[in-house]
Amino acid sequence: MNWDAIGAIGQMLGSVAVLVTLGYLAMQTRVAHTVASDTNRQQRAQGAREMLLTLATDEDLRNLWDKTVDDETAHAAAAIAARLGVTKDEAHRLSWACQYWCWLHWGQWGSMTTDDDIAELQHLIQTFYSTPPMSVFWALSPYVRMLDRPFVEFVNAALARASTPEATR
Repeated sequence: MNWDAIGAIGQMLGSVAVLVTLGYLAMQTRVAHTVASDTNRQQRAQGAREMLLTLATDEDLRNLWDKTVDDETAHAAAAIAARLGVTKDEAHRLSWACQYWCWLHWGQWGSMTTDDDIAELQHLIQTFYSTPPMSVFWALSPYVRMLDRPFVEFVNAALARASTPEATR
């Protein structure tokens, strides 16, 4: 037996084992980063939804907020109220509730992993966002700009597909 040859084979096997281990660790690091990013995104969405729900239900806080909004936001609230046939306060409450749904769907959109997930969210958006009050909020509210541009584009594309004759068949 040639001990040098056996030693060389052992070194090669050890090197392969190190490479496999490094590849596995790199893959685990990537997965851990994805999970951490997803958790962070979900926490941001949850925080936004909690505040929006508070604004929708706490009249004193909502009135205080409404006193401090800029002209564009006030004009949008008046336009939403007129379009929906509700008072300005009711329009604001609806606006906060609609934002709640947007942040819920933003969190889902950012976490989607399968084609089925995407199709499910597109269907939900096509049906839910194409009817009032969501459709009015989506069209008129300046708060839509707070959402990520790729998410807004995703919603707009889903709504555009819903309005085509082929989508209604």
